[in-house]
Amino acid sequence: MNPQRHYRQDLNSYANQGGLTLTYDKTFTGPQHSGTWTVVAYIGDIEHGRGTASNQGQAKEIASYHAMVALGLNVD
Repeated sequence: MNPQRHYRQDLNSYANQGGLTLTYDKTFTGPQHSGTWTVVAYIGDIEHGRGTASNQGQAKEIASYHAMVALGLNVD
């Protein structure tokens, strides 16, 4: 993953251009001060990417990255 790239924004643009519905399912587990976020990216009703991190934003970026890879999109 390139830390300078905004995968969430790129995936959203891809979905909008294709008339697709992009949604994210977010869950938090563990203690409030040191828990873990898991985010799943769906296009339509199909899971395309999943990310886990200590903050929601990073988990969403990771899920978006994996969704782009699954869709065969450029992630360089």
